[in-house]
Amino acid sequence: MDTEQFYPTPKELLEKIFKDTDWRTVSSILEPSAGNGDICDYIMDAAEKYPYYNRSLDIDCIEINENRRAALKGKNYRVIYDDFLRFQTYKQYDLIAMNPPFADGERHLLKALEMQKNGGCVMCILNAETLKNPYTKGRKLLVRRLEELGAAVEYYQSAFTHAQIRTDVEVAVIKVSIPQAEDVSYIIGQLRKSKKYAEKEADYAHTDVAVNDIVEAIVMQCEMEMDAGIRLIREYWGMKPDIMDSFDPDGYKSPIITMKVGQHDASINQYVTAVRRKYWSALFRNPKFIRGMTSEMQSGYLAKVNELEKYDFNRYNIRTIQVEMSRHMTGSIEKCIVDLFDELSYRYSMGCEKNIHYFNGWKTNQAWMINRKVIIPVYDVFCNIFHKFRYSYSVSQKLSDIEKVFDYLSGTVSGSSPLPYILQQAEDRQESKNIEFRYFTCNFYKKGTCHIIFKDEELLKKFNIFGARQMGWLPPAYGRKTYRKMNEEERAVVDSFEGEASYGEICARPEYYLYEPKDKQNMLELLSA
Repeated sequence: MDTEQFYPTPKELLEKIFKDTDWRTVSSILEPSAGNGDICDYIMDAAEKYPYYNRSLDIDCIEINENRRAALKGKNYRVIYDDFLRFQTYKQYDLIAMNPPFADGERHLLKALEMQKNGGCVMCILNAETLKNPYTKGRKLLVRRLEELGAAVEYYQSAFTHAQIRTDVEVAVIKVSIPQAEDVSYIIGQLRKSKKYAEKEADYAHTDVAVNDIVEAIVMQCEMEMDAGIRLIREYWGMKPDIMDSFDPDGYKSPIITMKVGQHDASINQYVTAVRRKYWSALFRNPKFIRGMTSEMQSGYLAKVNELEKYDFNRYNIRTIQVEMSRHMTGSIEKCIVDLFDELSYRYSMGCEKNIHYFNGWKTNQAWMINRKVIIPVYDVFCNIFHKFRYSYSVSQKLSDIEKVFDYLSGTVSGSSPLPYILQQAEDRQESKNIEFRYFTCNFYKKGTCHIIFKDEELLKKFNIFGARQMGWLPPAYGRKTYRKMNEEERAVVDSFEGEASYGEICARPEYYLYEPKDKQNMLELLSA
């Protein structure tokens, strides 16, 4: 009976079966019903043909026949069991490659599929009748499972005609690749079911919710991560005595499994510090939370993360930071206005020296005013390797700062800026011209420049006046005294800056052009709310 079921696998058939195998993905292998080890022999030979395949193959064999078990051991194969259908193991295999007894092939293949349910490949040679004539419950179950798993099946009529033990039976070659099962955390699952966290999870990165909602959600997420990690560390330290690498009571022992936080053995305090650092850093990168911050202010707070990791990530400490941010917001934005004004008015104006001329002893210098169109250099916009436009984080930061300045000068806060999203969309579509933002339009060029065209000329004029006043380039009486009441020196400055007619518009609407927020505290609350 055993002789009738033993058909050594021909090499020609193995060539067809394994022709598309990527041996880099295969390390641990099981050959049940190994016989003489023909499949193992082929795998060893095939692996040696690939110079990049330098890992040691981990091959196990199972064989029910005693004589063939001895032959396998003589070839230095590891025989780990006799009867595959009774075999149980905790080990996981990348590949189970098998040529089981034809009369009982469905049971062997079902067993292999069950072993690989958490992920892995199965390659099997069966009597074609097993699939073509599924008259038993086992065969019907096998056909259904193969369909569910999307198995590939090929039929060969004369595969064993010239084999060592010949048969004219038609065979089916089945290839199944089962994806790795997703590992699900028991601890996280239990926490999500607990009263403390149930129905309170939210996506803190969502842009349509208020900042307070974001804070509530991210604090809750942090608390759950803290709880989960601490439970895991405590569980590890609790089980550590039972997972040592030796039973020797007097010898040196170390745990088989180790747990670290960074480069150090896991401790609760090290874990808490690492999680705090992660969440403080995430908070200062959240577009909704930092919407009123300039890039300089954001960088300043990110630089404080190493200090903040010593503080709990909770509502009280976040609110304390928000109050501090509010106090510094006006100064930060107004400094950004002056810096941008100075940068855009002279640094990127052709043929102009640096602005050094003040009201007293004023000399005409057209570099003191930002025109409707400015050209600025930008970096990492064009990638020469792929010949595609790519908008870097620095580009987004620069344009966001300009947008924040105009938000501030317009006296409105319009929520989260779509600017990063607009840039990303332009990059995806490989657009570089006429990109529309809230206050300006941009054209990017491969030589590394960005042409900014401002949409609102009144707001741009307000920007120029604010910057020039802060720099001390306009008379103290500017906008407070009519042109006719100015002295000769004051009129000369006005004439150089804009002319009498334009200055008349300033005097008619000083509350708009001479921007000083009527209630800075309300403005700050809007920026940080």
